[in-house]
Amino acid sequence: MIIEQLQETKSFTSSEKQLAEYLLVHLEELGSMTIDELAKATFTSKATIIRFCKKLKLKGFIDLQKEVAKELVDGKHLAKIIDDEPVNQDTTSEEVIGLVPAIYENALANARLSLDKNQMKRIINHFKHIGKLDIYGTGITYSIASMAAFKFATLGVSVEAFNGLNEHYVIATRQKKNRLAILLSFSGNNPLMATTAKYLKQAGVFVIGIGDHPEGALAQQTDEYIALRQKQSILSMEVMTSITAVNYILDILFVSQLVGDYQQNTQNSLMVIKQELATNQLNDT
Repeated sequence: MIIEQLQETKSFTSSEKQLAEYLLVHLEELGSMTIDELAKATFTSKATIIRFCKKLKLKGFIDLQKEVAKELVDGKHLAKIIDDEPVNQDTTSEEVIGLVPAIYENALANARLSLDKNQMKRIINHFKHIGKLDIYGTGITYSIASMAAFKFATLGVSVEAFNGLNEHYVIATRQKKNRLAILLSFSGNNPLMATTAKYLKQAGVFVIGIGDHPEGALAQQTDEYIALRQKQSILSMEVMTSITAVNYILDILFVSQLVGDYQQNTQNSLMVIKQELATNQLNDT
């Protein structure tokens, strides 16, 4: 970063320090100045300015102007992101209590609006005759995959959660019909998920991806890709919104599966309740 280098003056000569101090005060004006004007304003010479640019690992004065202009734009972009954050150092605990549900609601609303209903109908239809379901993720998304696998298992679905590709498992279960795999990636560019999706698709598995960037690496290797665009955040707030959005999609599939075999799932639930009541009665005697 050029601006950071200008602020670190330890290795600068007295003329270079003079240049750096002037530039830091006049960063916005640098793009419209000529090298002669800068030399005159800093009581230096063109040769000193060129040597200074070389010390900053730049080709010359034009490069200095371009790099400073780019860093100023990037800095303004980051400042805007920070200004848009829902919290700051003055946010109270009472405000946080009210704010978190609003973050969830906003994440759900954005996810719902971004959904392609026809695509979701196609995916739900694939789940109607599911023979085997595998859900893949890494890090946080593996935790989400594990929770989703637990939910589907309560409906009697044959399901596993994985944090990486297990080729032996895929080959050993290749005879299973109507196999589906869901791969999770917040960025949509997780290389392990993209590689796994490619392998599974080649093995005849119907592959569904969920994450950001519909043009990313994962989307290129899936049969269906559910794109959930996430707003950039400095304070990692996108982790909250991404988790909420991905869980929303998985829960749509879960509830659709429950409704698809409603009578059987209702009977199963009633049986569990009866067993719990019988157990409680035995414990009370």
